[in-house]
Amino acid sequence: MKKTLFIWLVFNLIVTSLTAQNIIKKAEQPAKSGGQVKIVEDQSILKAVDNHQWFQSQHQSITGFRIRIFSDSGPNAKNQFELTKAGFQELFNLRLYEEFQYPFYKIYVGDFRSRSEAMKNLIVIEKSFPDAFIVQTKINYPKLGVE
Repeated sequence: MKKTLFIWLVFNLIVTSLTAQNIIKKAEQPAKSGGQVKIVEDQSILKAVDNHQWFQSQHQSITGFRIRIFSDSGPNAKNQFELTKAGFQELFNLRLYEEFQYPFYKIYVGDFRSRSEAMKNLIVIEKSFPDAFIVQTKINYPKLGVE
């Protein structure tokens, strides 16, 4: 069964490759009549693009990772929360997220798309915040391009 599937896959790959080469060769040949190209857009494609753009505008986050550097409750938790936040901001240039879920004060940092990216930062952060750990959560989209 696996051999048959493998042979079928290789055969389709070869046929697709040869077909693509023929299309490219035909496209490279100069037009004989100096004709025009007419592009016809299917309405379903335009609708799909519109739907995608709408969905992205409604969901400003993706699944990723952050590093939790602080979580505490109790009478001194808010004070420790503020000290930890100030200390982190002095040492690192990562975005900081504050969270209060009764009765816990929590601080998360970063917007990492992969666990390995979060791990690289955790190794550095743990030197100053030894109780830090990685949490999978929703993160903001990373900034693209040059600012």
